Amino acid sequence: MHIRTVTSMIRHHTIMSTPLFVTTLNGKTFNEDGLKEDLQSFTEALTKVSKGRLISYSQEVNHLKYNPVGYVLSAVKDREDEKMFSREKMIEKRIERIKTIKDERIK
Repeated sequence: MHIRTVTSMIRHHTIMSTPLFVTTLNGKTFNEDGLKEDLQSFTEALTKVSKGRLISYSQEVNHLKYNPVGYVLSAVKDREDEKMFSREKMIEKRIERIKTIKDERIK
């Protein structure tokens, strides 16, 4: 279960980027222009990802649902239907919140 949780976290919350390097020697920084360019590129990528996430999450419901597979116990199954209703309401509220954030941040 721990490995499943970690791999799910990595799969859903990881964004890859090129490394940002700062070279120093005796307190002097080299390649500051390259670092500025890398930071600018990184900032642009973050902006695109953030906009995409907000737009995507404000339009769809199904991709926000988590469907536990393989580890719901049969004794818990009766309570699962009640949880699903409250989960759907939570997702609806999350979508409304993200729509508000999207409207505020993306103009």
